[in-house]
Amino acid sequence: MIIMLIGSRLEYALKILVELAIRRDEGLVTSKLIAQECGIPQNFMPQIAAALSKRGWIKSTRGPHGGIMLAADPDKISVNDVIEALEDRLVVKECLFAKKPCEQNKTCPLFPLWHKIQDRMMEVVEGTSVADLARDKSILAQKS
Repeated sequence: MIIMLIGSRLEYALKILVELAIRRDEGLVTSKLIAQECGIPQNFMPQIAAALSKRGWIKSTRGPHGGIMLAADPDKISVNDVIEALEDRLVVKECLFAKKPCEQNKTCPLFPLWHKIQDRMMEVVEGTSVADLARDKSILAQKS
């Protein structure tokens, strides 16, 4: 099985966006509640919320009746958009099989396979929206 490791900031950003998409009809939701629902340390919320707000994806209001809410259409935010906002780009190892830099990438028979895997992975993250993830989470929640 191939596993892609992603950073905590990216994971948390996606979880926040998905939770806000699910709660879209509720309006402002406290960041504390979102952090609890998503299993995110509260101290990460301000920096991630700032990055998401900078992109226009969420709106935040301070104060006793403040909170955060989704400000963009979740169908229009791709997973790749979030990756680019938080990580610049999807970082993929040059070779899945080599433990150290490989000198044989041009002649290795596995090199084309790895590039097909990378291309497919990019298709998936570019073609999956926050709304898709929210629908999947809702379906999973109904089954449990």
